[in-house]
Amino acid sequence: MAQVLETEPRIYHYLRATCGVAVHVLCLSFTVFIAALARPGSSLFSWHPFLMTLAFSFFMTEALLLFSPHSSPIQKFSHKSKARYHWILQCLCVACAGLGLAAISYNKHLNGKPHFSTWHGLVGLLAACGVVAQSAGACRCCTTGW
Repeated sequence: MAQVLETEPRIYHYLRATCGVAVHVLCLSFTVFIAALARPGSSLFSWHPFLMTLAFSFFMTEALLLFSPHSSPIQKFSHKSKARYHWILQCLCVACAGLGLAAISYNKHLNGKPHFSTWHGLVGLLAACGVVAQSAGACRCCTTGW
């Protein structure tokens, strides 16, 4: 008796590919939109929304999508190469998030305003600390082979 291989309909393949492209376009478009609104360099504060959007919306999203079997821009690369690019994008994410946090902290210091006194500030600080903790854990796993 011959085995019958079940294949999924082609529409699912095309829908996954279309959604993957849409995610790439949306995260890039959103980052460009926030950059246009914030106009980084126009003030010290303007760096905060730009860098945070660049970190979380662009670099982090793209780092996650590298491993997607349907929407990775480097699908044909080896897992080791994907991991290397993921690591680079995550480092860029941490750097941008740290610089965005530093920009807003220094801006508040210059203007004599309290730090982390709103929900936005507290949740943002927790998000930035979470990214740093995850990255530190990933570095530990990569260097120890765990």
